Amino acid sequence: MNKPVDYGEVGKYLNETRGYPAVEMKTEYHSTWLDNTKAKFLLGWRPEYDLKRLIDSAFEYVRAEDDVKFKGMFRRLIDGLELFYKG
Repeated sequence: MNKPVDYGEVGKYLNETRGYPAVEMKTEYHSTWLDNTKAKFLLGWRPEYDLKRLIDSAFEYVRAEDDVKFKGMFRRLIDGLELFYKG
């Protein structure tokens, strides 16, 4: 991304594409901006994602079944279900 992430814009996009309700909040904070100038200057790096692609790729991401974190989350889910049904 080459501009600040506007939280209102994120909410609007999630509402339009996924039906999530957006909640307006009164705050002095409206965006997040991380400066990528140094990476551009020293490495010739350029962002490949715009806001919509960033959101879509985050929602479409699926961990591989052999991912250690995935296995841990799955194990905790199974343990929790076993406790619930034995309860």
